Amino acid sequence: MGILIRNSCESTYSIRRFPCQVLLRLLLSAAALTAVLFNYREPVHAGELPANVVQTDHQAYSYDEMREDIQTLCAKYPALLSWQSIGTTGQGREILKVRLGNPAAPHRVMIQSAIHAREYMTSQLTMEIIEYICDNYGSLACNGIPYETLFNDTCFVILPMANPDGVMISLQGAAGATMQYTKDWLALVQSLGGNPVQIKSNGSGVDINRNFAQGFGQGTPSKPFPWLYNYAGPSPLSESETRALVDTARSEGFSCHINYHSAGNAMYYGSILSNAATLSRTVTLCQTIKGYNGYKVIPIKPTDKATGSFADFVTAEFQRPTVTVEIGKKNPVPIGEFDGIFKKNRDTWGAVAFMLYMGML
Repeated sequence: MGILIRNSCESTYSIRRFPCQVLLRLLLSAAALTAVLFNYREPVHAGELPANVVQTDHQAYSYDEMREDIQTLCAKYPALLSWQSIGTTGQGREILKVRLGNPAAPHRVMIQSAIHAREYMTSQLTMEIIEYICDNYGSLACNGIPYETLFNDTCFVILPMANPDGVMISLQGAAGATMQYTKDWLALVQSLGGNPVQIKSNGSGVDINRNFAQGFGQGTPSKPFPWLYNYAGPSPLSESETRALVDTARSEGFSCHINYHSAGNAMYYGSILSNAATLSRTVTLCQTIKGYNGYKVIPIKPTDKATGSFADFVTAEFQRPTVTVEIGKKNPVPIGEFDGIFKKNRDTWGAVAFMLYMGML
């Protein structure tokens, strides 16, 4: 027997079927809220910090802008946010990690964006969702459970820009590179007709999402030398960005992973390396997110193979559910699409936290 409950994270609604024991827990949780003191009750706004930190009215969301936004938001919401550097790229930029929610939470979700350079709007989206949650923390709820409860139970560990060197090349061409080696291979690529605006790789010309060990070199024909895309690198984990992702994934017992890419307004779930139990949980994760953004779902096919992607890595090593969310219609995604993309995706983290809180994911 089940009971239908309306899903009401912010203004998005859908009908889902919940077992009776879940409804019981919802009722008990509501009663318990008055008796529980959460870590995040103190005021989080500080000083004269800007009301709107992340700016979404311009196309070129740069590494420096993201870094400044992270620092400002962490100063504005110190009880909710913290950040740290987890590595340095070949061009000398720090790879930044943001923690949203209770660091001691029993559940953790890892989110990474902009592993592909030209997909930098995913960084802008990730940062805007962080600010949206913090700005509205005291008023948001999912299925009647306040975010204060959900983000006390689930901590989000976020890499808003996994490939900062590549992003800066996509935005600025060779001027976005700091090393002569990078300028040299970019000049070669341009002489052969390549356009740096479409770069997916990092500053070394390596497609980070083909640089993991599982299926290394098996993706869509790999270029034999540094290129804008599809060069897997000289060896698995050759890149500092790849190693930072691996170290982060191994550092905590994550419940699941969400990877933001563009484009296609679609979602891919899991990896061909998923076992039956992991695939089942992955489908649940994907359908939870789809209930909000409405993106088409592209399932795993028997003919699929591992390609050295991050999803292949976390699936093979941990058997964790992982979903790839592809935003927008083309790359780079035009800024005019941002508002619609944000509205479709802003409540998905709360929905995932709700599913973990209820023991349904």
